[in-house]
Amino acid sequence: MDPSKRYNLADAITVVGTCEDMCPEYERHEREYANDLMDFEKVRSGREGRREIPGTNRVDHQCAVKKYSRSAADSGTPLPCDLRPPMVLKRTLTYLLHTIIPTYGLEASHAFVRDRLRAIRKDLTIQNIRGLDAIDICEPIARFHILCAHRLCESTKVDVAQEVEQMRKCVHF
Repeated sequence: MDPSKRYNLADAITVVGTCEDMCPEYERHEREYANDLMDFEKVRSGREGRREIPGTNRVDHQCAVKKYSRSAADSGTPLPCDLRPPMVLKRTLTYLLHTIIPTYGLEASHAFVRDRLRAIRKDLTIQNIRGLDAIDICEPIARFHILCAHRLCESTKVDVAQEVEQMRKCVHF
């Protein structure tokens, strides 16, 4: 396709995600190599799985979650293997809201969860997912931002205006 030509919207290609993990395999390895893992995504030890193994920055492939990245003009359309289908997005959302937050607390996990929820919304947008799947995903995300704006309004780490902005993006999805 010639990027300088006009095309009919009906001829647009629909991208369908095929990644069955919360984070694409390539990204997991790339972030491990670049030492770009959050503590929530690193290999842990101990009976409760909460203690990090000292000196390791190894990715826990079951706990890594796709990181939000801004779209670059030269990056093009993501590959299907880097996009998560609706069922995986729902599973990732459940993991973030019902495992990460209860385990580590809202304030401690806020930045991580917020970033990963943006990545979920980006996957929805790229795949043009609408209807009940989008509602099932965006509604809990909007509730997360409302909760953070209320509970963390006095924290110096949380900007209430940004929480409201992200909530609006969910509502107007």
